[in-house]
Amino acid sequence: MSSYEETWKPISAAVLALLTDLDPYGLEPGTEDGAPADEYSPEAVSIASHLINRGGISAADVDDIWRQWFGEPLSTIDSKLFSTFVAELNALVEPSPHSLSASSTWRSDHGGMHER
Repeated sequence: MSSYEETWKPISAAVLALLTDLDPYGLEPGTEDGAPADEYSPEAVSIASHLINRGGISAADVDDIWRQWFGEPLSTIDSKLFSTFVAELNALVEPSPHSLSASSTWRSDHGGMHER
């Protein structure tokens, strides 16, 4: 498995978990009477791709992605919840002392790392 795939799967799963917790449409994914557990998976993939390829995501980027799927911005939910959601997304890709240097970025076209 490539290092890109090793990073992709946990970040994509974490984005899906964050979206499921946020549940902006009250669909209750994964619950007995709710939508399937992967209800927000397509949107999670788009957001995860942006996070990995660009090293972060802005509130405007999240709104743009959400608008592509639903024709409305995600920020129309509670602004504090939305701000927390965006911060949690960015925490998924923020470098830690044990991670790669901040001068490295992901490149989807090469399936791996390169130095800026």
